[in-house]
Amino acid sequence: RGGDLGEPQLTEGTTARQRTWRLRATHPPASSLKMKEQSVLLAINFARVHEHTPRSEIARRVSARPVSLTFENPAADGASVVSASALAAARFGAASAEVVIGELREKLKPLTKNEPPLSKVLAKAGETKGVSALGIRQRQANLLLEAVSPWGCDAAAGASCQGRPRWVSRVLAATCTSMSALRRRLAMCEALEDFHLLAQSPESLFRILLFCADPAAIARTGLTCSSYFHLILSGARVCPSTGSGSGSSSSGIDGGNCAADSVDSSDKVAEADFGRTSTASPQYRLFQWALRWGSGLQPKYRLGFWRWALAGTVGPWPSREGAVSADEYADVVLDAAAVFDRFGLLGLCAGLAGSCPGLSLAKRALEDVAAVAGSDSLPIDVIRGLLAPPLYGQRLWVLTGVALPWLVMQARCLQIALAAYEPQLFRHFMAEGVAPELLYCQWLQRFFRGCVSDAEVARILDIFIFERSHKIFVRTGVALYGLLESKLRGDVDQIVETLYRTDEWGLEEGVLLQRALETKITRAMLSSMTIGEEAERSCNAGGA
Repeated sequence: RGGDLGEPQLTEGTTARQRTWRLRATHPPASSLKMKEQSVLLAINFARVHEHTPRSEIARRVSARPVSLTFENPAADGASVVSASALAAARFGAASAEVVIGELREKLKPLTKNEPPLSKVLAKAGETKGVSALGIRQRQANLLLEAVSPWGCDAAAGASCQGRPRWVSRVLAATCTSMSALRRRLAMCEALEDFHLLAQSPESLFRILLFCADPAAIARTGLTCSSYFHLILSGARVCPSTGSGSGSSSSGIDGGNCAADSVDSSDKVAEADFGRTSTASPQYRLFQWALRWGSGLQPKYRLGFWRWALAGTVGPWPSREGAVSADEYADVVLDAAAVFDRFGLLGLCAGLAGSCPGLSLAKRALEDVAAVAGSDSLPIDVIRGLLAPPLYGQRLWVLTGVALPWLVMQARCLQIALAAYEPQLFRHFMAEGVAPELLYCQWLQRFFRGCVSDAEVARILDIFIFERSHKIFVRTGVALYGLLESKLRGDVDQIVETLYRTDEWGLEEGVLLQRALETKITRAMLSSMTIGEEAERSCNAGGA
C-alpha cells in the first residue's frame, strides 16, 4: 500500500537497473517510511524478485499479510561503479548480519544489569572508569619491567655471582636438549666473563626497547646474538590463552630481509622458564606493548610481521607457497577451509545446492587486507592463518555450518560491552529499535575498513593477528559507537543514515585506536560474556 512499482524494461540497450522492478513513487502511508524513489525491489517475503517476475505474481505476493518487501537504495549521484563480486559480497554480508541479529534477539534473553553477564562486565568497566590511555600505557610498561627485573644479576650474591645474570643460571641448569647449544655458548661467555652489559641487566634492555617501541627494531635487536634472541624473541609468539605458537622464527620479520634463520635452530626455545608473573611471557608483552602504544609498523615490514606472527598456527601444507593475487584468493580460501573444517564447509554447501556465497565475503575481505598492507597480493600462509583458529576467518566469512552460532556470540559480546561502556547510547538504540550489532557484523567482516583510514585499520589488524583474539574488534566497535554518540541522538532513520555515511564521520587519525585501547576488554571478559549463552541459545533452538 502506498507505493507504485515500475515494470522492468527488457528492450535492447537498457541498463541492468532498468531491467528491474523499481519503486516509482510513494504516497501515504508508505511515504512515511522515507523510501527513496527508483529503489530496486529485491524480494517479497524473502522470495526473490527478478526481471521476469510477472506483475500478477507481484500482486499475489503483496496481497499476503504480513508482507515484507526488501529494497536496494538507488546509487547516489557520482557514486563509483561497484563490481559484481563486490555487490554480491555486500548483499550476502548484509543478509548474514540480518540473520545473526534475528538469532541474537530471538534466542537469547535481554540483558539485565543486575544479572550476569552484564553485571560482571559493568563491574570491570567501573574499575577502569576515568583511566586515560597514558595511564594504561604507563601501568603496562611498569608491569613488564617488574616481570623482567628478576632476570638480572643478584646483588645479594656478591662476588659469587661473578656477573652471571639469573636468566643464565636457569638456562645452564636446564635439562632440555633444545637449549644445549645455548648452554654451550653461555658457558663460554661465563668462562671469559664476557656477558654484554644489557644481557646482565634485562630490565635496562627492555626499558630501551620500550622507549624505541618499534616492533621491527625490537625483532632485529633479538637477532644480534644468542643472548638477545633468548631474552627478546624466545616465547614472543606464545598466545597467553592457548599457549599456541613458538619462539622460533621461520622467516624474517620483513618478509625475508631479516635473517632470522641464521640463528641456530637449537637456540630457538619456545617457552623458557623465566619465572614469569603472568600467563603471557614478557617477550610477548613487549611486542604487544609496542604494537599498541608505539608508532606502528612501517608498511614494508607489515606482511613479514604477519607471517612471523602467524607461523605455527597452521600445519605443513603440501601445496605451493608464495604470494597469490586477488584472482586466486577463492582457490586458496577453499583449499584452506576444506582442511580446517571440511565437514562444516561441505554441509553448508550441500544445503545451498553446491554454492558457497561466503566466498565473495572472503575474497572482498582479503582484498581489503591486501590494500591496507599496501600490496597487490597476499602470502598464502597469511591467508591460511586468517582462516584458521583462533582467528576463525572461516566462521567470520560464513564458510562453515557453525558460522551462525559463532557470529551470534560475537554480536552478543559487542552488545554486552556497549551496554556496559556506553549505557545511555545503548538505551537510546533500544528505544528507537536500532540493532548496533547489525553494523558491527558488517564492520567485522571487513575488519573495519571504510570506517577509518587504511593506516589505522592496518594497526588494528597488526594487534589482531599478533594477539590472536577478537577482543580488539569488540573494543574498536564500542569505541566507534562512543565516538559517534553525539551524531546518533535522532530517530531510527537518522541513526541508520549516519552510520552508513562513513565519509561524514570526521574522525581524526588515530583517535579510534586510542579510544579502543582505553576500553578494557580481556579474554576472560569475553569468556564471561558467552559462558552459558551458547547453551541457552541451543536450548531455545531445540525448543523451537
